[in-house]
Amino acid sequence: MQNLCFDVYLDDCRSFRRESRQFKIPFEQICNGIVEHEPDLDGNTDESDCDLDEWPCHTYVRTCNNIWNCPNGEDELGCGKPNLASRHCNKTTHFCLDANTGFPICLSERKVNDGILNCVGSVDERSFCRIKYPYEKVRRYRCKNSDQCISPFQVCDCHQDCPLNDDETIACIWFNNGQEPWCDSSTLRCRNGKIVDYPLLNSRCDGMNFHCTDGEDELFCELIDEIFSESISLINMEEYPNRLRSASNNFLAFYCNRGLYVYSSESPSGFICLCPTHYYGDRCQYQRKRLTLIFQVQIIGPFNHLSPTLKFVILLVRQNETKSILSHEEFLYIPFEYCLPKYITHLAYPVEDSLSLSLNDSIEIHLFTGLTLEYKTSWIYSVPFNFLPVQQIVKRLFLSANDIISQSVSLTISKNKSNLCSNNSVYLGYDRNLDRDICVCPITHIGSRCLIPYDPCDKNSCNNHGECIQNDERSNKYQCICDLNWFGDRCERIKFRINVFFSKDSIVLSSSIAFVHLIIAQKYRDALHLTSFNRLEENLFNSTFYFEYDMDENQFHGLIVFLRLFEDLDHVNYYLLSLKQELNETSKEIISTANQSNRCQSINELFNKTIRKQMYMRRIKNYQTICLKKNFQNQLTCFYDEQMICLCDKTNHLNCFNLYLNENGCPWNKCSNRGICVENHYLCPTSSICICRKCYYGSSCQFSSNTYLISLDSILASHIQPNITSLFQQTKLIQISFIIMLIVIMIGIILNLLSIGTFLDKTTQGTGSGLYLLTSSCFALFTFVFLMIKLFLLLYHRQNNLSCSFIEYFLKFSSTNNEWLNTCVAIERTWAVKKKARFSRVISKKLSKWIIFILITLISLICLPELIYRRMIIDQEDKRTWCILTLNYEQQAILFRFYVISNVLLFLLPTVINLISSIIIIIITFRFKQQLNSTIITDMDKKSQEKLRSKTLRKQIMKHKHILLSGIILGCFSLPRIISIFKSICTKLDKRLHLSLFTYLIGFIPSMSIFVAFILPSDAYRAALILFIKKLFFIRLRF
Repeated sequence: MQNLCFDVYLDDCRSFRRESRQFKIPFEQICNGIVEHEPDLDGNTDESDCDLDEWPCHTYVRTCNNIWNCPNGEDELGCGKPNLASRHCNKTTHFCLDANTGFPICLSERKVNDGILNCVGSVDERSFCRIKYPYEKVRRYRCKNSDQCISPFQVCDCHQDCPLNDDETIACIWFNNGQEPWCDSSTLRCRNGKIVDYPLLNSRCDGMNFHCTDGEDELFCELIDEIFSESISLINMEEYPNRLRSASNNFLAFYCNRGLYVYSSESPSGFICLCPTHYYGDRCQYQRKRLTLIFQVQIIGPFNHLSPTLKFVILLVRQNETKSILSHEEFLYIPFEYCLPKYITHLAYPVEDSLSLSLNDSIEIHLFTGLTLEYKTSWIYSVPFNFLPVQQIVKRLFLSANDIISQSVSLTISKNKSNLCSNNSVYLGYDRNLDRDICVCPITHIGSRCLIPYDPCDKNSCNNHGECIQNDERSNKYQCICDLNWFGDRCERIKFRINVFFSKDSIVLSSSIAFVHLIIAQKYRDALHLTSFNRLEENLFNSTFYFEYDMDENQFHGLIVFLRLFEDLDHVNYYLLSLKQELNETSKEIISTANQSNRCQSINELFNKTIRKQMYMRRIKNYQTICLKKNFQNQLTCFYDEQMICLCDKTNHLNCFNLYLNENGCPWNKCSNRGICVENHYLCPTSSICICRKCYYGSSCQFSSNTYLISLDSILASHIQPNITSLFQQTKLIQISFIIMLIVIMIGIILNLLSIGTFLDKTTQGTGSGLYLLTSSCFALFTFVFLMIKLFLLLYHRQNNLSCSFIEYFLKFSSTNNEWLNTCVAIERTWAVKKKARFSRVISKKLSKWIIFILITLISLICLPELIYRRMIIDQEDKRTWCILTLNYEQQAILFRFYVISNVLLFLLPTVINLISSIIIIIITFRFKQQLNSTIITDMDKKSQEKLRSKTLRKQIMKHKHILLSGIILGCFSLPRIISIFKSICTKLDKRLHLSLFTYLIGFIPSMSIFVAFILPSDAYRAALILFIKKLFFIRLRF
């Protein structure tokens, strides 16, 4: 919880650290004549029980503070500050606009607070607005003949705010100076016509500067009861110790000019001056040219793969003919312990350096890991004004786990060596200012040459609950990086944890992200809202959520725990996990279960459409009916809407409260496909997560399931253990999946090799079908070869952009060609049956060569998006690489639609054509045979005619079985693939690995079906196959 308290002056933070509460009312507001704070529990205000004799209005604390603490304003006269009274009146009168004419007058203090209104806006009679609006300090302009008070900023703004419109008439006569009213709210027009651009609070009513000649930009601003004073004023305080009694040596105070006067026996004068960094000389009388660099570090994620310690090295570099380092500084940075750290370093130029316009100076900031000094990245900024003796550069450095390595800088660092630096250090060059080599030390060593071992840690430094890391020896000696369930400076406090068990219902199984909201009611202060989130893995039925919270029984007033399960952004379920009125200080864990019995219902389930469409303020008044209809004996009921979550108590009454569901968004959205990135803290996050939209999934929403094309990466990649290249060390799921795929691949390769051997025989190439099947068998073989390559690249983590795009392209290209070439066989056979004796084998062979060429060309063009938009994406959270399609609907809608439609047509049309071809062949052959037997059928009775027709149909089917079976088999093999692909739309393929893998492998059945669909049913092809096998055995016997 420490990282939630950034403001050390907040009462909540001070109470959390067991510090005393601060008195929130500034002392100068006590008994100052103005009620500014609401009564406490006893009815006391800042102005109650004030004795005017003890609390006079005219004291040094209240004098000249821009507020009338005295009723007649005497405490603000003669102050000498830039205001309208000092500009237009003497020291004994107040400036205001005449209530009758609207022109300036100087009003004597005797006429102030006398009950008679003399000035516009009741400037001289201020008590009315102060009494009516005590807590609205800006509403101090009283409208004419009215009990309404408005803000000075509402005067002359071209909008009537007073009943008699005096805020736009008489109050603006002097201000407008005869000009038309000025209505531009972003600028201010002075009486002389000058236009002033201002942010409202910077120019208007700033109480410090006149932006207009007559000071009209401060008109009516003195009415505002806002104090701009120092937190502590020492005016009229007697100094201690008294200067007269202080025994100081004025000679020593000025002689060394901000340096230290030190007696020295080695100096001829008997003393020397130790000068600060920016001064030099025997008396520190000269200033050095210097540059101040201020930079802040912000992590932009991912977070869990950053090095525990990082070292910044800042170099002030001059690049002329050669590169020289003028000065340098080093800082140690611990990412998860330092929240938005700001570093201020002063880089001093060498004493002999001169001011010049021709110098080429720059700031180089290099980042190394603290332990191994591995180079990570660099920032280089030029120094803009070299002729200035003093400069300041302010930068914010964004730090990511993606190293942006400058090759030139990295090469220079690796080549530079020095005999003076230790072997485990990095040499960066020679510092002209310090006149020595720059040796960058790892955190385990210190010293100018990194030769001194440094380890301030001991075995109890972090109470055995974390890792002790050496820190900068100039500040803290060490820092603790705590284990997951511990926190604190020395890992001495255990985190509060909530262990959630998930039921096996479909809602939980389909969820991928879980948020737990911990709401802690506290006495006399707002409830504390804490949130933790986890990603839910497959077959994981429990998850632990950690919170950095120490319970204080004196402040604890109850606890509520809610769970949100995200299937995607549009499908969220709420569960009430726990509600406790008491909790022991020693209790550090809550165990609960998420199931249907404790699911909170949405108002969409409880109310009809008419009520849901009502305005929110009216709609919530119907919520009480839900609890009133609930039986008294029933368990606690909860429901929610878009803003609040509601509970029904034991007495059937309603209690609703805000859940504060506005999660902290990431500065840079790492999520693909319009996913929402959420961080665990808005300033200094340590983890982030992506909530995906429907049809997208993955750690960064990188996978899409709405393209009708399944990728092996989307199924297996998330289950493969990173950095493990041995199949035997992977999980059982991966081992089984790989074995199944290897079996399928080997069967596919063997069958297609036999098919190629069969169709290489000249006897099978008598028609175009033989050429189609030969080419199709080759593509089918390529498909399984590429699939095997893809499988091993996944296992050994060897994918890159080239292999990712090319393999996915050729997988789709080969399998699609295989299916369409098989379809060409069905079309040609249908045409041959139709033409009968007129069918030409010669023309068929010539035509098939052109069709093969055209088909390959068209399919290669249709598959081009795989080649162009397939890329490797590095997921730094999981340290995995994903081969994904970067094409999405939001960026290129037309191309994305074409991609989806082409995917559907490429696998759907061949199936339809194969089935239709088979039906057409049966119809044609049956009709032809029926025509031949028509004369015979006329002489038979009906029963005999039916028998003849059936016999004829069976005979034709048997005669053309090799033609019919091929189309039917191909169609039947493709149907499961079509059904499974349509069923897998918008489902998370990695959630059910084996089912998704089965769906994926079904898509390769057409690539291994040539042997079954074409060769086995055909006598001619079977003979060619037997001949090919005999040749293989003959060759084997010869060798």
